[in-house]
Amino acid sequence: MKKNLTSIRKAAAILACTAILAGAAMPSASAAARPNMETSLNWAVSIANDNSHGYSQTNRQGPDYDCSSLVINALKKGGFNTGNASYTGNMMNELTAHGFTWIPWSQIGGVNKLKRGDILFYRNASGGHTEFYLGNSRNVGAHGTYGHPERGDQTGKEISVGAYYRGQWQGVFRYTGGTVNAYFPACKSSYVSIVDALNSVGADSSFAYRKKIAAKNNISNYTGTAAQNTKMLNLLKAGKLLKP
Repeated sequence: MKKNLTSIRKAAAILACTAILAGAAMPSASAAARPNMETSLNWAVSIANDNSHGYSQTNRQGPDYDCSSLVINALKKGGFNTGNASYTGNMMNELTAHGFTWIPWSQIGGVNKLKRGDILFYRNASGGHTEFYLGNSRNVGAHGTYGHPERGDQTGKEISVGAYYRGQWQGVFRYTGGTVNAYFPACKSSYVSIVDALNSVGADSSFAYRKKIAAKNNISNYTGTAAQNTKMLNLLKAGKLLKP
């Protein structure tokens, strides 16, 4: 009986050890769901290398894309939460609320401080542009139709991988795994309009959104008066304007 008991204990120990090893070999559900920038970049590059995908601002959710829809869709392919990001006008608000840190160009300075997966970005009153930095002085992005509005890439340049260029980049979004920026980045001191100033940092400048900003910054009953806008503008210039 004693021998049988010993055998049973040994068998149980072997089973327990096997279960532990099997569990260690399998990734956890949370690890499997972790965002993967390489997946995002590889998808964007595959789109650029397939000329059945071209540039379009009208039909921009596939098979054609514009600059922001390419980046946002690539992030989604990699499992990133992009919130309600849909174009360059709301990428600043949405990405920085979902794990991306905004790093202004004054802290980047040049290509040597860029990291693979950084999202190059600028936004002003007339529009904006965004691309991925791939490393080794290479970008991938959607650029334009080059006179070919039809579906697909007729030139090989509409969506492409190419050499890094300085452009008008105001900074980059860099994934930091959950860091949320509480403040909008500071705008230049020369701005006299809160609308222009918000546009300059890639923020939504609509009245509805300004009303939310005002409430967050203890500016009550916002109606867009000069005094209210000036208070918001001064906070933005100082880098102290809270995001709603």
